[in-house]
Amino acid sequence: MRRRRLIASIVQLERQSRCHHWSRSGPWARFRRDLGVCRMQCGLLGYSVRVLYFGRIDININAAGIVYDQSFLTTTLGNMQKTFAVNVTGSVLIAQACANAMVERYKKQCGDIPAPHATGTIIFIASIATYMTSSAQQISCYTASKAAVKGLVKPVAMELSKYGIRVNSLSPGYTMTDMMRSLQSEQPDLVKQFEKETMFGRIGLPEELQGAILWLCSDRASGWYTGQDLLVDGGATSWKHPAVLG
Repeated sequence: MRRRRLIASIVQLERQSRCHHWSRSGPWARFRRDLGVCRMQCGLLGYSVRVLYFGRIDININAAGIVYDQSFLTTTLGNMQKTFAVNVTGSVLIAQACANAMVERYKKQCGDIPAPHATGTIIFIASIATYMTSSAQQISCYTASKAAVKGLVKPVAMELSKYGIRVNSLSPGYTMTDMMRSLQSEQPDLVKQFEKETMFGRIGLPEELQGAILWLCSDRASGWYTGQDLLVDGGATSWKHPAVLG
């Protein structure tokens, strides 16, 4: 039987940037302000996906993200709790569950011998916001949450390296997700600002991140790459663009 692979990911949570409340219904209603509920839901999800459907996990991609446009001076405790519950806590708990599954499998096969090569990979989706700040939005809480996710990469990569598990993050630039499409209809000037900030003068497409993700997932292509953040931003952080100059 061919080796089965699983990409266990938290599907990206997409909310309008000006939204200030949780939906009381729909598929993401499970993520409540109570972090205990978040822990329970994420733990059950990781366990059920691994045991009931696939039997093993080789790749884990954590792509959780919600954002609320609030200034630092007025950011509420509720905003901080909700943003960090999804963007950080949810990602950490899923990654932890997947890492334990990978380590358990490795120990059964190899015992306590340090891994000579890559055996699995964990990827966190960070953000361009951790590299540059746009004056068009006030998203300090979101940026802090993505910086926290990116900050996990090096220590977790170090801890899991003996099991051959690689840990990296990907920081996408402005990308035409459903959330960006909502912004385009509600705040077209904001999206035009984002377009000016890239060297290509446009928003990136989701499929333009596929190559980077596949490269990070592939042990053959990136087996010597761990503990790093890969920035894919259309050159936005590499120049002083006209949007700033005038």
